[in-house]
Amino acid sequence: MSKRPSLFDRLISALKLDVHEREGNYSTLDLEAMEVIPAIELGIHLDRKLLSGVAAANLLCEFPRKYIGDSNVLPMVDEDSRSERARQKFLTSNARMESVNNRFALHASGTAGVFKHSTLYVLDEAKGLLNTWLAGNNPDFYMQLLKSMTQGLITGPGVSYGVEGDAKQSFYRKVCDSDLHFSTSWGRELYLSLIQCDRNWSDAENIRSQAYSTVIGEIPVFSDVPKNREIKRPILPSLNGDMVLQRALCQPLDSALAKVPGGIFINAQQDRNREMARIASLSGSGRHAFGTMDLSDASNSVSIGLVRYLLPQAFTWLLEVTTNRKAVYSGETLDLHMISMMGNGYTFHLETLLFTSLVISCFNLLGESPLKNSGVSRQRFAVYGDDIIAPNTVLSLLEEVLSDLGFLVNDEKTYVDGNFRESCGTDWFLGYDIRGVYVTELVTPAEKVSLLNRLNDWSCRHGIPLPRTIAVLWDSIPPTWRLPVPNWEQDDCGIKVPEAALYCADLFDLSGTVVNPDMWAWNPTYVSETLRVKYGVMEGSYLYKAMRPKVNYYTLWTERVDKKFWLIASRRPMTRTTLANFSNINWPGALLTALQGSLRNGRIGIPNGNKPTYKDDFMVAPGWGDPSLAAGNVTERSQVLAAYARWETCIATNLSKI
Repeated sequence: MSKRPSLFDRLISALKLDVHEREGNYSTLDLEAMEVIPAIELGIHLDRKLLSGVAAANLLCEFPRKYIGDSNVLPMVDEDSRSERARQKFLTSNARMESVNNRFALHASGTAGVFKHSTLYVLDEAKGLLNTWLAGNNPDFYMQLLKSMTQGLITGPGVSYGVEGDAKQSFYRKVCDSDLHFSTSWGRELYLSLIQCDRNWSDAENIRSQAYSTVIGEIPVFSDVPKNREIKRPILPSLNGDMVLQRALCQPLDSALAKVPGGIFINAQQDRNREMARIASLSGSGRHAFGTMDLSDASNSVSIGLVRYLLPQAFTWLLEVTTNRKAVYSGETLDLHMISMMGNGYTFHLETLLFTSLVISCFNLLGESPLKNSGVSRQRFAVYGDDIIAPNTVLSLLEEVLSDLGFLVNDEKTYVDGNFRESCGTDWFLGYDIRGVYVTELVTPAEKVSLLNRLNDWSCRHGIPLPRTIAVLWDSIPPTWRLPVPNWEQDDCGIKVPEAALYCADLFDLSGTVVNPDMWAWNPTYVSETLRVKYGVMEGSYLYKAMRPKVNYYTLWTERVDKKFWLIASRRPMTRTTLANFSNINWPGALLTALQGSLRNGRIGIPNGNKPTYKDDFMVAPGWGDPSLAAGNVTERSQVLAAYARWETCIATNLSKI
C-alpha cells in the first residue's frame, strides 16, 4: 500500500501545475546553460515573460533545496549519516589547514617555491594594507586596540559553552550569574583589564566571583545543526568569557574596514553587495564583466599561518588568546588548525577584512583601480564575509591565490559568465530579482502560514498566480490560524490580505475581531464597547487578531504593591511598590542588563527556541495595508498605488480556489 503524499509532496505537485499552466516551457529553463544576452542589446525593454519564466524555473529548482521534513519524493540521508558526513568534512578542513600552516612555516624558514609568486605578491601587498588599516603607524597601537575593545564589550545572541540553566542565552546569565570560562589565563587577565573601564561591570564581576568559579582551559564540544537532506553543519560554541572578548575584537576590525577605500560597513554591506550583484547580472560575460564568488566552508578555512603572516603581531596575539585551540568532536579531542570557525564572535568580521585586503591587492597587481571615478558608491568590488564581487579579471587572480592558500571556491555558487548572479540572499537575472522561496520544515502552523505569505509575495512580484499551491497550504492551516492581518505584519502572525478580503465570510471568521468602526452599520462583524475602550480603538482605526510568539521570562524579582497614597501636587492617587521574591541578585549586573534593554520589570525575556508556541492577541492599526511595501523601489505615488492594486488582485487570484 503506497504512502499518502506528504504536505510538501502535494505542494510540489501543485506548484508545478501552477507554474506550467502559466509559463509553459519556461519553467524548465537551465539558468547556467542559457545563452548569454548582452544587456546592451536589450536596452531598457526586457521580455517580461522571459524574466517571469526564469523566476519560475528558479523557484522550482530552489524550493526543495533546504527542506529537511517529511517527503516521499525527496531522498534523505539518515540523521547519523548526516552527522558523520559533517564530521568527516570538518576533519578534512582541519587537515587542510594543518597543511597550509606547515607551508607557511616552511616559507618562514627560507624554503623557496612553497607558494606561487603571484600569491606572495598579493600576500605582501595585503599585509601592508592591513597594517595601515589596523595600526596606521601608531606607536601606541596596542593601547589603541585595548581602548577600542572597551567600546565593544558585549555577548553574542546565541548559547555560549559552559552556561546552563534558565535564561542561558541572556547577558545576565552569561556574564553575571554563572561560571566564567576562558581558553587561556591571558584571556582572563585581558577580560579583567578591559572591564575596569566600566564601574558597574567590574562590580558585577566582583560579586560573581564570590559565588561562582573562573575556569581556565576548558575544552568545548562540537555540536551540529541541520543544513540540508544530505549533511549537517558543525558548530563550536565559544566559551562565555571568550565570547565577550571576541565580540570586543569586532570593534577594531570594523574600524579597519571603515578605512578601506570607499569604506566597508558591516551593517550596510549586505545592501551594497545585493546592488552590485544586480549590476553584475547586466554585465554579461568576458574580461570586463563582473562576477560573484562564494567559498565553500570558508569559516573553517582561515588558517592560523595566514593570519600570523598578514596581521600585526599584537593583533594576532589577541585573536589567539581569546580562541580555544582544542575541541572535542564525537569524543575525540582535536587540535584546531584554523584561527576560528562558526560560533566564534569575530569570525565573520575577520573574514571580511582578510578577503577585502586580498581583493584590493589583486587590483593592485593587475594595475587596476578598486574605485570608480564617480558615483554614489565608487567601489568596483564588494565583500561581505566570503561573498565577493569584483571584475572577472580580479576574480580569476583571486581564485588562484585563494586556492594556493587552502580555500575552496564553491563552483555551484560562483558566477562569472552569463546573466545570472547571486549574492546575500538575492538571485539576479538581467537586473531582475528572481529569488525563489525556501522552506525547511512544515510541522507547525506558524511555518505553514509563513510559507503561504512568502509564496503570495513571490507570486505578486513575478506575476505568476499560484492558486492550487495556496489552496493546498490553506487546507493544512488550522482555522484558528486563519487570521487576516495587514501586509506589513510578520510572515508568521496571520494571512496577509487586502482590506476587501476582510468581508469574505467564506474565508475568515471575524467574530470577536474588529473591522473599521465606520463600517459597523453594514458589516456583520461587531465589536463590543468594552473591547473598543480597552484597546484604544479610535474612529477609523482597526482592531485585529494576530498570532505572537509566547515569551518566557526569567524573573529576578517581583514588585509588590505596598500601599496607596495621594500625591498632593497633582491630586491623584499613586501606588508605592517594594521589591519582593528576590535573593542573590547581582545588582550591578542587573543594571548592565537593563541598560542593554533585556531586563524590564525585574524579568529577562527568554527566547522560545526554534519552534516557539504562539498565542493570539489583539493589535491596533490606524489603517489596513501599506501600499509602499508592494512597490519595491518605486516611489512615485501613481506607480505605488498601481503596484498595490496588482498585489490586491494577485492575492484575490491566489485565494480563488480555496
